[in-house]
Amino acid sequence: MVAHLKIFLLVVVASAVVYANSLHNSFHFDDQHYIVENLYIKDISNIPLFFKSPRYSSFEGVFTSHYRPFLVTSYAVNYAIGGLNPAGFHIVNLGFHAGSAFLVYLILLTILRGSVKGEQDVFIALAAGLIFLLHPFNSEVVNYITARSSVMCSFFYLFSFYCWIRFREAAINSEKSAAKESYTLANLYHPPAIYYILSLFFGLLSFFLAKVLNKKYQERFFEPIEPYFMAISIFLVGHPNWIFYLIFLLIANLTGNSYLTHKFYRSDKTNTTDRTYTPDKSDAPYRISFYYYWLPLAIFTILISKWLSVLPWWKVLKI
Repeated sequence: MVAHLKIFLLVVVASAVVYANSLHNSFHFDDQHYIVENLYIKDISNIPLFFKSPRYSSFEGVFTSHYRPFLVTSYAVNYAIGGLNPAGFHIVNLGFHAGSAFLVYLILLTILRGSVKGEQDVFIALAAGLIFLLHPFNSEVVNYITARSSVMCSFFYLFSFYCWIRFREAAINSEKSAAKESYTLANLYHPPAIYYILSLFFGLLSFFLAKVLNKKYQERFFEPIEPYFMAISIFLVGHPNWIFYLIFLLIANLTGNSYLTHKFYRSDKTNTTDRTYTPDKSDAPYRISFYYYWLPLAIFTILISKWLSVLPWWKVLKI
């Protein structure tokens, strides 16, 4: 851990020294309509809108064909913190680029572990990470602010790949350890892979059911993109956690809608000048769509899955 921290600090210092002279470069090219002239990013309360439609990604409608909610959200946070100071935008880009270089180091170190002698694996991985960090070919993602879409994509792709190879490494070590013990019939007839198949099945089933409901009731229940969020989320949380996930989803939606309806109901009673008007809950313009719940609650369910697994009925649902 200490060695990794030293390498991380080396990457940070090297990136700061090499790219320091670019931090005050001005906005140019697509930065103008994506950032400088984009009124939507100048109000941080617009962040939920970025996840609903790509229309808000640029001030000019012709450039709004790409759905990149996290990218536009990062612009809005940048603006909220430092306004249109280009240095703040360049620093965020540089942070993602340095993080990607460090992940290149970690990935190669994990792959090479045990395959080379001595500490050669560290030097090989470090050299690769520094080449990725400092090579002029990659300088655009720091110098050109709108290239943040590329550097964010690279960072999260590398991070997911690193998590996967660490998972595979742990799984291989676990299999080697299990091989030394007796191999039970339960492992033969109920392999863990079946859980992935079940979560995939229920994810696809929910997708098709949501599409049928949308078609029958003219998208009254779900927005067009929500069935995809639903299927992905159910698959990611796995079996049987998807059952708890759906319970959390219903609780959150009912609580949110009840709160907003109650708030609207009280507000109209207090503020209306028409003494004869009695507000009806059906008049309430507020409704929290499931749109805002799918992925956040999926992440929440994954984070607490360790605690869910100790519940007495969890093993029953897992069968």
